[in-house]
Amino acid sequence: MKTTFLWLLLCLLMNSAAADLSNVHKLRINGNGYVSAKQYDSAAACFEKIAEDSIYSNATDHLLLSGCCLQLKDTVRFKTSLLAGIEIGGADSAIIQTYFRRLEQDDLVYFKQYFRESFPAARKLFLSTIDTSVQKEMEDIQFLDQLVRQQGFSEENLPHLKKIGAYIDSVNFVRVKKLIDEKRYPGFHNFGIMSSRYDQILMHISDHNDEQWNFIFEFLKREVIAGNITPTQVVTIATRHYGNNRNCTYYGSTKRGANELCDCKNVDKYRAEIGLDNLLSEYTRLKMKIPECYSSQKIAEQ
Repeated sequence: MKTTFLWLLLCLLMNSAAADLSNVHKLRINGNGYVSAKQYDSAAACFEKIAEDSIYSNATDHLLLSGCCLQLKDTVRFKTSLLAGIEIGGADSAIIQTYFRRLEQDDLVYFKQYFRESFPAARKLFLSTIDTSVQKEMEDIQFLDQLVRQQGFSEENLPHLKKIGAYIDSVNFVRVKKLIDEKRYPGFHNFGIMSSRYDQILMHISDHNDEQWNFIFEFLKREVIAGNITPTQVVTIATRHYGNNRNCTYYGSTKRGANELCDCKNVDKYRAEIGLDNLLSEYTRLKMKIPECYSSQKIAEQ
């Protein structure tokens, strides 16, 4: 009885977290849409709501809010949001400045002057929170991950490089699994948005067998609920895996040429688990053609 109660409580908490994550994901979509339309007041309202969420906000949300505030000539909120973005895990100087590339010349000059003055101290504060041993381990893993892939493939060397690459991926999988098991793997809460640079490692190390993929996939689904990775990142990694290995799309993305749904009946359930709205809503928003099996299923349910 006690075990059943705890299980039900856990399910309720996870469903609640997924609902909160879904709201944040929708705010990001709307906020980015408003930025593209140069409706900076509406965009700022979206990113400000996200920034108030200590679990699901990340440095990107604060940096986008900062850019909107400067567009609106709100220099106070521009400064506080910029500093917050850097201090909770903004990327390096070059990457952060890309968030402000749309500024008009006068605003750009103002941004660069304040950025030069404030960045070093805020960045130092962020870096002081990083586990340097994990950082070094991830840099070593990433170096090995790219060692073969940067050699350039030809008809003659491909068979040999694939074998070497598979061996390196197996070694890296063991190292990554150890960090995951120790709860030290980089995510937004302990490494900021610079943790997203390691997404390709998770893609590559899980290429070779279902057991390794299942381990990584379950980890990703836990991390997105914990606010350590975005739903979009999970979709990108899963889309690559299922597109390459089964020629289907798990969450409904049509990237990488895979248009057939892996599980038409349960795709909306899978999407809800990581905070995405249903497939019909997304395809309607993107003006994309609904997959036939999905549209037929919806008709049957009516």
